Order: sequence, then C-alpha cells, then structure tokens
Amino acid sequence: GGVREVLRLVDSKPLGFVSRFGIKPDATSGSATVRTKLVFPLEKTLKADDVKVGATADIRNFAMTGLLDRYAARDGVLVLTVDNSGLDLGGNATIAGVPMNVSWRQEFDPRKPVQAKVRARGDIDATGRQALGYDLPEYVAGLVGADLTIEELRGGDLKFGLALDLGRAAVLVDELKWRKAAGKPGRAVVAIDVPKNG
Repeated sequence: GGVREVLRLVDSKPLGFVSRFGIKPDATSGSATVRTKLVFPLEKTLKADDVKVGATADIRNFAMTGLLDRYAARDGVLVLTVDNSGLDLGGNATIAGVPMNVSWRQEFDPRKPVQAKVRARGDIDATGRQALGYDLPEYVAGLVGADLTIEELRGGDLKFGLALDLGRAAVLVDELKWRKAAGKPGRAVVAIDVPKNG
C-alpha cells in the first residue's frame, strides 16, 4: 500500500494527529507494508477494553513537501506502530538535505501529562544549516550535533527543547568576547515554553 493512505487514516477525525505537526498526507509519497493484530478473549460479555489492537507499517522511500510549511523530506525509512496505548513513528529521513533520526510518540490516554513528543537528531554542517534557514557563518564553523524535541502537554501547552553539541565546531561570539576552538567540548541548550493561547 501507499504511505499516503496510512497517514490519512492516522489523520482522520477524531484523531487528527498528523496535521498538528505540519505533515500533510496528500503531500507525501512512499510505500508501506502494513500488518495488523487483533486479540480478544472468547467471552460472551466482551468489553471494548478487552480488545487489544495492534498495527505495524514498514515505510520505505518516504518523501514529502511542505514539512512545517518550508522543508522537503525524502529517503525516509520509518516504522509506524499503533496499539491501544498510543502511536509510535521512528526511523531515518533526509530533511532539507540533512540526514536525521526522527521519532514521534502520540499517547491515546488523555490523562498522560505529555500527550505527544516529536524528536529529530542529526549532525548539521554549514550547508545543512543554510538549507534549514539557520546559517550563522559569523558565529559557527564546522559540524554541530543537534537534538530537537517538541512536547505537547495535556491542555495544549507546548515545550520546545534544543540541545547543541558544539565539540566539533569552532564558535566565535565577538559580542561576548568568547571563542571556542574546534575539538574542545562545548554545548548549548535552549528551552522555550509556549502556552496554548500564547
């Protein structure tokens, strides 16, 4: 089957999970092999909670345009799993030409404090930073390890986190009269909280 059909199912009402994170199913392509599992006891008084549902989709050649309204993704090799507790998507893809390891966890239990978590990790050089729109040649030269997380909390607030491994990069901040040579340890961390109505 096609990945577009799988994502349309995940994005259908009342779920709507995919579009919340800037993914448009109609802008995607790729192939998906889907396996499903249904487990339930043979009882006359069967309840909905007694039924255990599971599905796994192996996604190959994933590609899409307009990720977060600005990026193109391609060469994706991902695994999507769904069960009674939630949804997990993980694997590798190239985003704006930058190889990334990506993951996404969506909780189905509304009582969980973190309803959704998206993570993207990769090593980004000057070309990659320029392609992503965050080129800072006057400050950074060399390879930077980036680890981005986005959490959607119960109630709708968002938490953004970005951890940068600067060990392989040279950093120069003239405004602070501070510099770091490539090969010396260095790390930067950014955390931003966004209220639901903020």
